[in-house]
Amino acid sequence: MLHELFSLRLLSVLASMLVALATVTPARAGTFLETASEPVALRQDVSATIFFGSSTTDSGNFNLFVPLPSPPYVGGRTSNGPVWAEYFADSLGTEARPSFLGGTNYAFAGARTGVVTFGFIPPLTTQAQSYLADVGGSADPRALYVIQAGANDLSTAVLEPPDVARQIVADTLAFTENVVSNLQAAGARRFVLLSVPELPTAPVSPVLPDGTNLAKLMNDGFREIAEDLGGGGVRIGVYDLHGVVAHVTADPTAFGLQVTECSFMGKSSLDIILSGDTTPEPCEPAVPVEDYMMFDDEHYTTTMSQIVADEAVACRRFLRGAGDAPPVSVERCAEGR
Repeated sequence: MLHELFSLRLLSVLASMLVALATVTPARAGTFLETASEPVALRQDVSATIFFGSSTTDSGNFNLFVPLPSPPYVGGRTSNGPVWAEYFADSLGTEARPSFLGGTNYAFAGARTGVVTFGFIPPLTTQAQSYLADVGGSADPRALYVIQAGANDLSTAVLEPPDVARQIVADTLAFTENVVSNLQAAGARRFVLLSVPELPTAPVSPVLPDGTNLAKLMNDGFREIAEDLGGGGVRIGVYDLHGVVAHVTADPTAFGLQVTECSFMGKSSLDIILSGDTTPEPCEPAVPVEDYMMFDDEHYTTTMSQIVADEAVACRRFLRGAGDAPPVSVERCAEGR
C-alpha cells in the first residue's frame, strides 16, 4: 500500500475508467507558529509558487482524469478541503490551481519521483518538464519552486528487500537533484524541498532490519542536495515536514488537534475507492473531523494542511532575496520554529 495514495493494483483498476474518460480535458483558529509579518513581506518578493509532487500537494490534477468520490473527498483533492499548497500559496498572494486547469500546481496524486507508476500519472521529473515547456524553457527567477518528492517512492521501498529499498532511495535523490539542476539551469533561483514524514497511520515502518531508517536516509539526501546546489544566488530550503508531523503527533493539542493515531475515515484511500464505501469510521466518533490530523490513512485533513502551510513560514524566512546565504537544512528549519 502506498504511503500517500495509489498502489499499482488500484491504478490497474482505474485504467478501465480512463477509457470512458478519454475525452476529458484535462481554518483553523490558531497556529503554533505565528510570524504574521513574513507573508506580507514575501508577497512583494515572490511572483508565483510552482509546485511539484504527489497527492499531499495535488489540488485537483488527478481528479480531472479519474474523479475521486465526493463525498468524502472535496473539490477533487484527497482531503476534506484545501491541501497545504493552497494555504501556502494564499499566504503569499499567489495561487496553487491545478496545472491542467492552467495553474502552477503540477503535483499529481500517485506520482513517484522519476518512475512512472501508471501511464497517465506524470512523475516529478515529467512535471518539471511540463512546467518548462509551458514557460518556453525559461523559469521565472522570482518564483518559489516547491518540490514534494519521495513519499510514494518511500512507500514502495518499505515493501522491498533492503538492497532494493536503498536503491529506490538513491534513485529518488538522483531524480530530485536532476529536477532542481534542470530548473536552475532554466533560471529558477529559489526552492523549497519537503522532507518525507513518517505518518502514525502508515501500515509499514520505514526502518530496515539493520536499523536503517529509510525516511531519514532520504531526508539526509535532500539536505545534501540543498547544500550542494545552493549558493551563487540560489536559495534552497528543506522544509522539515517530517519534524512537523512528529511534533503534531507528540503534542496535538498544541496545534489545536485531538486525534493523531488514526484517521477520521478509519480506512485507506485505496479501500474507499475500490470498495465504494465512503462512510466514515472514526476511532473517536465524538471528535469532529477538523480535530483529526489524518483524513484517511494516507492523507491529512484540511486542518492539518493548514498547519503544514503555517509551519512552512519557518523556511520561507531564509528564502527572501538573492545572494550567497547558506542553504537551509532540515535542522535549521526545525530550529527556526
